[in-house]
Amino acid sequence: ISTATNAADENFKVKVRFPREVKEEVQIPTKGEVLELIEKAKGTEMYYPIQIAAFCGLRAGEIAALTQEDIKDGFISVTKSKSRIKGQDFIKSTKTGNKRCVPCPPELFKSLKKAGWSGEDIKFASLSASFRIKFSKKDFPYKFHALRHFYASSLHSLGVPDKYIIEWGGWTDTKMLMRIYAHTQAEASEEYAKRAAKFFECTR
Repeated sequence: ISTATNAADENFKVKVRFPREVKEEVQIPTKGEVLELIEKAKGTEMYYPIQIAAFCGLRAGEIAALTQEDIKDGFISVTKSKSRIKGQDFIKSTKTGNKRCVPCPPELFKSLKKAGWSGEDIKFASLSASFRIKFSKKDFPYKFHALRHFYASSLHSLGVPDKYIIEWGGWTDTKMLMRIYAHTQAEASEEYAKRAAKFFECTR
């Protein structure tokens, strides 16, 4: 509009104000909800992808692109991502184009190696879409990507410096992390509320 009016009459000025962007609230499941989800996923093809997302912070496409060679020496090497277009799988670079090496919890690492698991075991078109098909909102009221938020939030609560959280999670800056941190986990909030209530018990 501004360009058109200025071209018609340079003395006619139009100021356009766009509405403020309303950012979707970051959803973070509790540790109890994640563990319950993993228990429900036992025996299904979602069992390992859920754990890799929650405990290593990988994106859905990065999980689908993993090979056994990427899982070694207690780490997961994230160098690529998989997407599907018109029924055809394509391997591409990660979302940010960066490669990273992520620590893998010992028990999960042993289990992945013992099972010989890789992204090739994922037989469906979209990991995120199939996740919702497998688990209803009643089972888990969050998107698959929320497991990645759980990962970042958990590391933060453990006191891991942002430098390492960004490096392991493959973020380019702290903007997304700040949104995640701003959303206090229900479990932590309840615990702090109990501590405060106990402290102020002296009040009559």
